[in-house]
Amino acid sequence: MKYKVSIEGGFSGIPRLYQGELSWRGEDARALLGALDKAGTMGHKNWPDMQEYHIEITEGDETCQARIPESNLPRIVRKFIDAVRDESQTKGRS
Repeated sequence: MKYKVSIEGGFSGIPRLYQGELSWRGEDARALLGALDKAGTMGHKNWPDMQEYHIEITEGDETCQARIPESNLPRIVRKFIDAVRDESQTKGRS
């Protein structure tokens, strides 16, 4: 799956952008897509030092997008973002 993750806000206010491709399959991929689909119905709190995550995932012909505040970030989305950061750091070392 292809991804684009933008993390904005927070105390420092420095935006971060991650783009690339991860091979997430099976239960984790289904759970991630389900969490992103539900993200539009989550309550949002606008705290001045809170980060906001804009996530776009493309799998085949389908694209799923969500904008989720840090306070409502589901566990599977946190796991995905950790994998994205790990992938980014690995590519940076090559």
